[in-house]
Amino acid sequence: MMQPIAPQKDNEENERLLDKNTNEDKLLRTLPDELYKYVRYPERTLEDVMIEPNTMNWIAAGVCCPYTFFCCAMILVKEGDVALCWYGDEPLIYGAGRHFLLEPTNSYVETKTLIKERIIQHGPYHIICVKLGEVGIGVDLKTGLPVILSVGTHVLKSDTFKFESFSKLVDKVTKIGELLLARVEIGFIGFGYRSDGELMILQPGLHLISPPDRFHSQLSMQVQIVQLPNAVHESKDYVQIAVTSAVYYNIIDPRKALIEVGEDLRDQIRDIAVAALQQIIRSSTLVDIAGTSKVTYTQKDSKKQVEGEHNFYAKIQEQFMEELHDHVLDDWGIDINNIRIESLRIHDKNLAKSIANQAIQVSELEAKHMMLEKETEIIKVEANNKAEEMRIRVEADAFAIRTKSQAEADAVIQNAKAEKEANILRGEGEKQYAVDVRESGLGAELAKLRIHAKAIGTQNQIVYVPHLPSMMERGNPLFDGSLAMPGKSI
Repeated sequence: MMQPIAPQKDNEENERLLDKNTNEDKLLRTLPDELYKYVRYPERTLEDVMIEPNTMNWIAAGVCCPYTFFCCAMILVKEGDVALCWYGDEPLIYGAGRHFLLEPTNSYVETKTLIKERIIQHGPYHIICVKLGEVGIGVDLKTGLPVILSVGTHVLKSDTFKFESFSKLVDKVTKIGELLLARVEIGFIGFGYRSDGELMILQPGLHLISPPDRFHSQLSMQVQIVQLPNAVHESKDYVQIAVTSAVYYNIIDPRKALIEVGEDLRDQIRDIAVAALQQIIRSSTLVDIAGTSKVTYTQKDSKKQVEGEHNFYAKIQEQFMEELHDHVLDDWGIDINNIRIESLRIHDKNLAKSIANQAIQVSELEAKHMMLEKETEIIKVEANNKAEEMRIRVEADAFAIRTKSQAEADAVIQNAKAEKEANILRGEGEKQYAVDVRESGLGAELAKLRIHAKAIGTQNQIVYVPHLPSMMERGNPLFDGSLAMPGKSI
């Protein structure tokens, strides 16, 4: 009777084997500690169980040639193949070469190519080739314990071993015997229930689930979108409004969400969001939804002010978040990030058309009003430009006048200073002249000349002989005064 496959006795030997095969089988490093004891490494090679051709078989075949020809069989096994045979109830595996089956109880079954067949089973023999990056998974039916095969070619001899599958451990759930290996990735959490009914939350990583614990599913912790169904709601003034929208949310406290809401939390969020949106629409009028604007004027400065109604999309978002966010976060552990209104329209096409026509008229009036505003602004700008131009011109003229007046004043001052300097120089010159005339004796003559000039200043024509008086003096032989004036004695 074949012995069942026993698990490793302790973790020390298993750790030693892991260290030895670290570079070849890193996948095993990711396994939970509880599975290390079920890991098996290749313990024997194919050569250990394979029968090679031998000389005695050839000699026996030659001696018993006629018997061999009629009752025995010869098989030729190629390189890379193995032949599966039986000797009574004992399985035999023949390697490459020529083999003679001399006994009547010898029987040939089939030939297997090793590179094509990853799993070869022949009686209790199991030849399993595990590639790098995967593990082989089986179970020992006698003990019920799982068997995890590492990288390499395993040759097992056991009547109770059952091979199940190869696995890269990338699936969300991998079955290892009756155990489950749950893989939880970043952005998700896994959950299940323990034997006592307690909720079990699994963080990212590999987790071993042993019965009676039960793994159920995974929840995304990322931001998710719930598309709300297209719905028609009545406004406060009984106008039917068709709404298309979506809600963004993410789970903050998965334990609270699963306990309070359950697994169908997307449906719950959808229902509560639809109800909140319906309440917001019912509390709003068509004017609120249309978002019209008003134009008013203040009496203080006559400046125009525009008071627009709040955008209805923003109103929905604000009121929606106000009604649901805190409640859902505190009670359910779910954060509602936003609501997106994709479409908001009047459901009645005739009413929508009528309002659209009115809106066109309002838009035309608004466009005309804006045009008049622009024209007024242009007139103001032109007037301001002209006033600015006039101011600049007046300032330039005033500056020119100031500059000219300053220049004339500076010229007068300079002329006065020059005249003053000239008078000073003239007085000093006359003074010096008088001194020179007095000292030279010409002063008396100059005085006579001034008297003569003054005396004859009124005559039209005169003959002036400066030395005539001296010539007429008595005793001048050149001129006898008695001749000039007879009877007169000079």
